[in-house]
Amino acid sequence: MQRMGLLALLFCGMGLLYSHPLLAFKRSDQNWAYRFGPMGEDWQICPTNMPAWAVQRIKDGAAMWNYGKFQFTFGPEACLSGGTYPNGNEINQIDFGTGFPTGALAQTTRFFFTNAPDETVECDMRFKGGSSMPLSHTPTLYLAGPEVFLPNARDYAAQQRALCEHYGFRPLHPLDNGAIDGPQSVETLARLYDTVQLYRQSPLPALTALPSAAMRCAMHIYLGNIAYLRACDIVVANCNAFRGALIDDGTAYELGLANGLGKPTYGYIDATIPAVQNVVQRYPCTLQPDGIPIDQDGYLVIDDFGTAINLMLECGMLLGGGRLIAGGFAECLQALRTDLDTGALVLP
Repeated sequence: MQRMGLLALLFCGMGLLYSHPLLAFKRSDQNWAYRFGPMGEDWQICPTNMPAWAVQRIKDGAAMWNYGKFQFTFGPEACLSGGTYPNGNEINQIDFGTGFPTGALAQTTRFFFTNAPDETVECDMRFKGGSSMPLSHTPTLYLAGPEVFLPNARDYAAQQRALCEHYGFRPLHPLDNGAIDGPQSVETLARLYDTVQLYRQSPLPALTALPSAAMRCAMHIYLGNIAYLRACDIVVANCNAFRGALIDDGTAYELGLANGLGKPTYGYIDATIPAVQNVVQRYPCTLQPDGIPIDQDGYLVIDDFGTAINLMLECGMLLGGGRLIAGGFAECLQALRTDLDTGALVLP
């Protein structure tokens, strides 16, 4: 389903480029920038006859294609086309239904154009409904970890992507979210936030108050990574010590958020020695007369529960269907592939 959604959405968006380039993007100074709303309006998803997970999966699939110069946007779910497909009513409709040629799983209408040079009237899309629709897809992994700080970060990311593809996964890497190269305006960040929707209040006051271009870039990185977390099926995280005795704090945040979103999480670590032992080896500690270590900041090192990382992270992995693997990135992917193939991990 996710793969079909991506292909159909891409077809609609890119079809504008092939049909008439001026309708899909506009000139801005010396750079070409895609229009914010490629269809001219938000997409409307009709949830009738859809599986319970389909609406969010369609949005997640669209989010994978979002970047600084191209954004898919969605309005509230509504069935405004009366079950008719296609329906030239100036509504960009996505629904599930029937009426497909043999072997077809999704259809996209032709494009309806106005005489205006920068507007498109409509694009309709329908996925095949019914219990016979195949649900298998290539699992998408979000790759969490501090590797973005390596001197050869891009080369290492390329190696990780290649390993993911070798084991039958689609990688989402933080380096690919477009934050560094994309625009950093408040409007761009607000549109990116629309794919995240984590908080109850409007993001505009916080985004407007960002004091510098560097902070806007930081926010773009944050929102881009959260969009990837929402879009992925599974999180794979480097849980080795980073700048201290324990896991990178950004990676820890992403693991916790993934658990909250109901995503399975897998971690990898060089050696699954007890976390207390790792702290004592890597961080300045002294032994008290009672034999209990105390670190240089005055905290007792007593959280010895048999976990190799913080118990909140490792227990979250276990309850979500994942686990912590002793080894490197490749060993973790291999273990994940085995779990999926044997049914030890089942994706919704």
